[in-house]
Amino acid sequence: MTDWQIAVAVIILAWFILIELNRRGKINLEVHAILLILKTERGKDFISKISQHKKFWRVFSTSAIIIGYFGLLLMILQFIYIFYRNYISPTPLPEEAVKVVIPMLTTPWYSIFGLAILLVVHEFSHGIVARSEKITIKNLGLVFITSIPVGAFVEPDEDELNRSSKLSQLRVFAAGSFANILVAFIVLLFLGLTSGFFNYPYLYIAEVMDGTPADGVLEKGMVIEEINGVKISSFYDFFIATNGTAPGQQVVIKTDRGTFSLTAIKKEGVSSNKGIIGFKVTNIKEGPVGFIYRVLEWVWFLNLGIGLMNLAPVFLGVAATDGHHMLKILISRFSSEETSKKVAMTISSSIMIFIIYLLIGPKPG
Repeated sequence: MTDWQIAVAVIILAWFILIELNRRGKINLEVHAILLILKTERGKDFISKISQHKKFWRVFSTSAIIIGYFGLLLMILQFIYIFYRNYISPTPLPEEAVKVVIPMLTTPWYSIFGLAILLVVHEFSHGIVARSEKITIKNLGLVFITSIPVGAFVEPDEDELNRSSKLSQLRVFAAGSFANILVAFIVLLFLGLTSGFFNYPYLYIAEVMDGTPADGVLEKGMVIEEINGVKISSFYDFFIATNGTAPGQQVVIKTDRGTFSLTAIKKEGVSSNKGIIGFKVTNIKEGPVGFIYRVLEWVWFLNLGIGLMNLAPVFLGVAATDGHHMLKILISRFSSEETSKKVAMTISSSIMIFIIYLLIGPKPG
């Protein structure tokens, strides 16, 4: 059996196990076609215990509001910039500049560890701050598509949340993304301080792309020593040596297994005139050490990226980002509740439509 066949078999088996456990009353599972929602009260006591350190969580969640609104503004400006570059500016962004990140589909399988940490940190932060603001937690749970976990949630009592002060609501909404951003920077700092443990002092070829000049000539694992006479010992050296390479240009690559002269070609589907040879480099060690490094890379990347994305005001039809709720509360400071809802909904729905168009609409240029 292939890896995909094994994966599908495991997913189907896990699906039937979940359904059977639910039928026997062992778990509380809501079934909506292929969408499964698992609810439990386990973990509520843990959240309540941690939330007792009220002074700490007050400082944490108040800081989260400041960072949250900064992130909200940053994301709105980012979407404006993308719109300008793609549909007004004569030089649109490269196609690869805007990509959808879906763990295990558009990312390596081990990125699921980063997603799991992201979800746990995000939702538990919401729950802990909610309890510190004396808001009841009803349930905790997981969301599955078939038997694949795609989300987690901590469900506060919505009536209590809506009756609480605007400041308390902001603390709850901002806590999740702030915790994700904090985790991202802690992991990034750790990787920076331990780079000598995880990285080689040289670059080697990590991948050779099919149908390129490097295909059949260069090999995975070759150490890059020089490119066009420029000594290569870091990514900066590699960038300096390869930036500005034009299609048709001869590129001389010296490796630990010999010297090769290749002709750069234009990359299909890219409007720039940059020439490519067709290989990727890395300095990450192989084996278990390298695996741990790559997992931590996805932990910081997903926590930062999705944490910031959750601060963008986006309305998803049946749900909304924390940024949407924060925007609505901000607008309500200057207008009525009804007006703030309409304005926030208009902005968030417009951004959602733009994101969909950006992903599935015709490409600029």
